[in-house]
Amino acid sequence: MEELGIIAFKADFTLKNPDIAAQLKEFKRAGVPMNIIYSAKDPNNPILLDANLTLEYLIQKLEQAGPSLYR
Repeated sequence: MEELGIIAFKADFTLKNPDIAAQLKEFKRAGVPMNIIYSAKDPNNPILLDANLTLEYLIQKLEQAGPSLYR
């Protein structure tokens, strides 16, 4: 993540936060975990990740998203 300048963000749905519930609904997901990459070059088109992550798949998606703007 450091090499690509990625900024990680984690949301906790323990208390059923309405903002997180809205995101789940937007992406047509029934619950968590839900993993999304917001690309700095195209933040309006987030990359929704498959539920079963492999290292190779995750690296591919991170490279697709490109680096963060703030390094």
